[in-house]
Amino acid sequence: MKTLVVEDTLTTQLVFSEQLSAYGECKAVSSGADAIEEFQNALSSDAGFDLVCLDVRMPGINGLNVLAVLRKHEDESGKSGHTKIIMTTSVTAEEAVEKAHRKHCDAYLTKPITVDDLEKTLKELSLI
Repeated sequence: MKTLVVEDTLTTQLVFSEQLSAYGECKAVSSGADAIEEFQNALSSDAGFDLVCLDVRMPGINGLNVLAVLRKHEDESGKSGHTKIIMTTSVTAEEAVEKAHRKHCDAYLTKPITVDDLEKTLKELSLI
C-alpha cells in the first residue's frame, strides 16, 4: 500500500508514518499545496497513492479544499475513486464531517486516533 500522510504537525506525521509504513511505502508532507503536488506527480507517473491521510486544519489550503482538488485530479486522470482518503482531524463538528463526505472522503477519524481505530478503518476500506 502506498500512502500519503498530510499533516502540519511533525509529531503526528511521524506517528502516522510509523504506523502506516508497516503496510508499505509512506510519504509525509506538511501542507495542502505539497499534498496536491505529490498526488498529481503520483497520478502522472501512473503510480498513484492507495491511501491519503489528510488533516482538516492546516495553514494555507485546508484539508477539505485539498480533498476536493485531489478528487478533481483523479476524475481528470480517469482514475476516479481509486485512492482512499481518510480525514484525520480534531475537528468533530457535524458540519465538517458532512462536508468531508460530500467531497467524497472515504472515512473520517477524529484525534487522538489509536492504532486500533486506524487498522479497523483500513480493514473497512479493504486496504489491509
